Amino acid sequence: MKNNKYIKEVQKWAFEFIMAHYVIGGIILWVAGFSFWGYLVTQISKIKGELAKGLPIDLDWTFYFLVFLFIITFSILIRTYLKALALSKQYLKLKNIAEGIGVKGFYPHNTEQDKKQDWEALASGIASGSAKNLYILGLTGWNTFGSPSTPLHGVISQFKGTVNVLLLNPKSEAFKTRMIEIQANEKTHQSELINTLKSCHLLKKAGINIKVTLYSHRPIWKMIFTDSYMWLQHYSKNNHVDDNPVYSFYKNDNGTSIFLPLTEVFEKRLRDDGSIELDLEALNVDELTS
Repeated sequence: MKNNKYIKEVQKWAFEFIMAHYVIGGIILWVAGFSFWGYLVTQISKIKGELAKGLPIDLDWTFYFLVFLFIITFSILIRTYLKALALSKQYLKLKNIAEGIGVKGFYPHNTEQDKKQDWEALASGIASGSAKNLYILGLTGWNTFGSPSTPLHGVISQFKGTVNVLLLNPKSEAFKTRMIEIQANEKTHQSELINTLKSCHLLKKAGINIKVTLYSHRPIWKMIFTDSYMWLQHYSKNNHVDDNPVYSFYKNDNGTSIFLPLTEVFEKRLRDDGSIELDLEALNVDELTS
């Protein structure tokens, strides 16, 4: 995923921006004030000397110009400082909100390059982590992990923990409705799901602890999550899910993250009436579409 998308990096940039205003503003103010103070002391000494001698006070234009310049500079610096202070308060407020609900990032996911980078980063994060469980809630799963060309396929084939998969039952009304919503070919998507199940069958035979359950309700969220991190996309009407943005959340230490209630969506789908856990070792794909 692009580095400038990470919330932590945005937070770091905002903090550095604010501190730069404080430090640079303070230095400029100190230098300007010190310089003007030195000049002012000199001018006051000159005025005292002229008054003591009974001479008329004669100040050159430089004195008035520097007074004007100092006032302008001081006003700009004060205004900049106040803006930086307001920005720092807003930053801290947003930071606390993000940490409170466990927001890790938001990714527009609207170009092919973005999508490729996002998927590769997700796969890399799962592969390099120490997760004991991987959960996937999707439709056919083919473009998520079923196809050997997808980044997650390689991750799952090397995963040491348990993989729990929820896919939409191809015989359900929800499957047909979804095909109508996105104007997709039902037979094509059924074939994709069958191929995903065949892929899961092979993973099972290879020793991967993978479980697959078919659910029958309208898909709302596409979820990919581990014990501490979640990738989330919305199955909006009239739009393919991978054309929608990605939201990511993490499980925080104080239990306030939205990560926790979202995992219950997966559990609910798993236990819904009509959900069927498949026996991958004795899989008969023909029964699923007949």
